[in-house]
Amino acid sequence: MTPHARDAQIRDSGHHLDSTTRRPSRALTRALTAATALALVVGPGAGAAIAAPVSPTAPDGTPSSGTPWTAAAALPTQQLSPAAPAAPARSSAPGTTLPQQSAPLTEAQRAATVVTKGTDLAALKKEQGANGAFLGQSVKGRASGGGPARTQSGTNSNTAGKSILSYTIPSGGVLGMDVSGWQQNVNWSTAWNQGSRFAYVKSSEGNAKINDYFGQQYNGAAAMGMIRGAYHFALPGVTSGASQADAFIASGGGWSGDGKTLPPLLDVEYNPYSAIAGGNVCFGLSGPQMVSWIKDFSNRMQARTGRAPAIYTTTDWWSKCTGNSTAFGDNPLHLAAYSSWVGPMPASWSTFSIWQFSSTGPFVGDSNQWNGSYAQLQTFARGAVVPPVPPAVVKPAPAPKPKPAPSGPSIKSAADVVAADSGGTLWNYPAVDGKTALSGRYRIGSGWASARSVTVIDWNNDGYFDLLAQWRSGIVTMYTGKPTGGFNTPRILFTGGMAGAQLTVGYWIASSASPQILSRNTDGTVTLWRYTDGGYVYNAGTIGRGWNGLDMTMVDFDGDGYQDILARRGNGDLALYRGNGRGSFVGEARRVVGWGWNAITALSITSGFATDGSTGINARRTDGTLQHYPLSGRGGWGTRTQIGNGGWNPMLIAGGETIRAN
Repeated sequence: MTPHARDAQIRDSGHHLDSTTRRPSRALTRALTAATALALVVGPGAGAAIAAPVSPTAPDGTPSSGTPWTAAAALPTQQLSPAAPAAPARSSAPGTTLPQQSAPLTEAQRAATVVTKGTDLAALKKEQGANGAFLGQSVKGRASGGGPARTQSGTNSNTAGKSILSYTIPSGGVLGMDVSGWQQNVNWSTAWNQGSRFAYVKSSEGNAKINDYFGQQYNGAAAMGMIRGAYHFALPGVTSGASQADAFIASGGGWSGDGKTLPPLLDVEYNPYSAIAGGNVCFGLSGPQMVSWIKDFSNRMQARTGRAPAIYTTTDWWSKCTGNSTAFGDNPLHLAAYSSWVGPMPASWSTFSIWQFSSTGPFVGDSNQWNGSYAQLQTFARGAVVPPVPPAVVKPAPAPKPKPAPSGPSIKSAADVVAADSGGTLWNYPAVDGKTALSGRYRIGSGWASARSVTVIDWNNDGYFDLLAQWRSGIVTMYTGKPTGGFNTPRILFTGGMAGAQLTVGYWIASSASPQILSRNTDGTVTLWRYTDGGYVYNAGTIGRGWNGLDMTMVDFDGDGYQDILARRGNGDLALYRGNGRGSFVGEARRVVGWGWNAITALSITSGFATDGSTGINARRTDGTLQHYPLSGRGGWGTRTQIGNGGWNPMLIAGGETIRAN
């Protein structure tokens, strides 16, 4: 179609939203992906004077917003299915490498962690009863507003008389369960038929075995074919971590690298007993004392079994009772969060190994999800790392060979414009601080002629910008940036299947420490792809349908701290699809925030270009000029500036892909 002759128009709602929200301790990555991250798009856009904002007409209701990524909804009918990526150097789920044992506590240090020697053991025993506490006991009480209890039949009841909580089964991963003496005779066949493939069984609490059904539960799960393991309910401060580890092992809490035994699990959570430190949630221990106690337990377990324990906890308890310690990143994380999404991670971890998502079903006891495939769960159980398998794919030819910038990292600012010319040379155009302008370019790579899109983003959160490359062959690779310039050997994220997809990248899940990819597929579905700590990207569900013909750009348009999607329609309207920060869209009529954008052939997001902390869109027009449209941070626009004269049409600009003018 003939490009629309008039200039792109913008619409401003004028309503104020807080635009100062930032990801804690992620200033660089948040600055880069306050929208999407820079993606390579061809050439800059033109610019005439912008007309006064026009009142938007009521936008149509399509495309549909789809369902949240966490719901167990059906995947798209013609979903793109990229081949599984090559196995990385470690398993994709966290905690599969064996941590180095830290120095054992001295006797004086160990003694300092036992601060409740005056505990009335008789009163404690009375509170414990026959079965004691269980995984998530105090978590359930806090979630429901009352103190939880278990009936002897194993069903969940609540002493406050609350109704049974609903639950959402997350998509992906592998489902499992955990049980204790409260469940008694578990019907493992039923659990298997419901989808459970692994189980944790309580064996001990404090310095005693508290589960008369441990043997039959542990062996019953194994006989059904489940990968199983034992867990210990910690009573920190009553006795030392080492002595409770010894009691755990004596009660069945050992480990074997047979691929059928999960690592020992340490349950540290809110104190459920008034007999211990008057019910203090941290068992009367300070943050440093709690950290020392957990280290003492972990060291003893590793020394005696050869495997460091996984740690079960909640983000809130970890913050309150360990001072948000970062010392346990090598211990796998089993996180409790009764919600449709897992929420923020405790400070020691960037992601979880196992998520306890429900105490009310589908399984008896509690329900969990392993963060990976079944094969990866087996690797996790073995405690070994499977050697990487060379991918059976043809690499792009010629392979890009990025060259270092004059000094320091190749890409120094989220405001820089990165673009590849028609010959495949990759250039960086540095932004001039506070000038809303670009300075002289320099070469940072070659061999990029066959790229469909490129995104600049700090993918691994190391403070240096990386390159995510989508090739016309359908392969997607990641080049991590070096602090001295240049890029490391690429890692393949998708071995194929992405040739027809349009990608946009950013923090669609606001709580995640790692960015996500949204792909608009050839069947019109939009898929959320999440990144695991081990390097895999996995399908986290469909978040939209009916997106054929729409061009997507991810950006926090309204300044609420959550990423949104700006969708360019075929008629040139720019529609706003606000994200809720949890993986799906806000249910509302779609506001049109601009018109006349059918003359635009490239859209990319930039951060800090106009002022520190600012966000804007660089748009290339059909006349080859590059325009900068700043966002107001309140759901509107600032004054446009032309930052590039004609001549950008042959360029693939970072921040998206070359899009067709309508």
